[in-house]
Amino acid sequence: MRIGVYNQFWSTLGGGEQYAGSIAEALAHRYDVSLLTPSSGGLDADLLFDRLSVDLRGLPIRELTPEAFPVSAASLDYDVFINVSFQSGAFNLAPTGVYVAHFPSEGFTLRQRAGAVARALRLGAADPSLRSLGGLKRAKGRRRGWVVEGQALLQVTSARPTELGIALDAGTSASTRLRIVAGRTIVDERLIDGDATVDVTLPAAVALSVFLIADTQGEGQGLHVPLLIERIALDGQPIDPLKATLRQRLAPLPPRAFLDSYDQIVANSGFTREWIGRRWGRDASVLHPPVRMRAGGDKEQLIVSVGRFFAEHAGHSKKQLEMVRAFRHLVERGLSGWRLVLIGGCSAEHRDYAMAVKREAIGLPVEVRLNAPGEV
Repeated sequence: MRIGVYNQFWSTLGGGEQYAGSIAEALAHRYDVSLLTPSSGGLDADLLFDRLSVDLRGLPIRELTPEAFPVSAASLDYDVFINVSFQSGAFNLAPTGVYVAHFPSEGFTLRQRAGAVARALRLGAADPSLRSLGGLKRAKGRRRGWVVEGQALLQVTSARPTELGIALDAGTSASTRLRIVAGRTIVDERLIDGDATVDVTLPAAVALSVFLIADTQGEGQGLHVPLLIERIALDGQPIDPLKATLRQRLAPLPPRAFLDSYDQIVANSGFTREWIGRRWGRDASVLHPPVRMRAGGDKEQLIVSVGRFFAEHAGHSKKQLEMVRAFRHLVERGLSGWRLVLIGGCSAEHRDYAMAVKREAIGLPVEVRLNAPGEV
């Protein structure tokens, strides 16, 4: 069984990455596990082992661009796709999908609330649509239509079937296999040759992800082939997937539609599960992060905070600066014999904040340990 485990933030080496890595490590004992990571972020398995005591060394690493479209495209290559990335909106196209939520993203924005009202009033009901989520661009020159560079992810919101007219792009001579995956079901698979245009009908659905895949057959099999979508229509009326109409803007797609593509939502705690129910209206199972037990040591008058160093403006700030100031207040009121130790990773962009914490700690029994190994 092939399993893909995706996390956009492997390189930050935080608690979420330890959680994701532990899932991958446990599954790798029995299955063929690959780690999916952004090409810009980088995943250093040796550093993960040293810092977080998670052993992913030797597992294959697949680099992707972090946008939702290439992540969804990659999920198609696995039997099970596990998305353990905070606030990812990628659709799952694998036969089995698991979405692991560290915490549900914020509830409806004002615009989304307006959209929900618009849908309730059926303002968008008469304006079905097919929208591009990636891989589609407008044809240039004299050609009309939209070009698919081998793969494209679309989203259908229509109570009736949508019709596509698809042809090979100019200059393509190889026999080409076209697959259309609606949700996670292949609804159409055929060979395309020459200049003929084939008619494809997409099923009626609300917020259905539709994946178009074209690759060569025979010699050079598996190479992506450009397609030209000459026509997209509903009941003979043309639809432009790259242009939002007024009604589409008033009644946008449901913001959590991607969750429908997953079989299971997993929360890291009962608290998170409760908020998933409040914000997303979904149930979730609970999988607690693993705790590696160690022999206890002698008690000391020691306060330890373990957490990454983020600038104050960052949403993930662990407030180490406030901790030092509070500790200074205690010392000034007569506290003695106690130490405060702050341990956590720190990236270059947040180094100024860590240095401010160190300056605040001057003259106090406070120790700041940046990027300490897991043993510390």
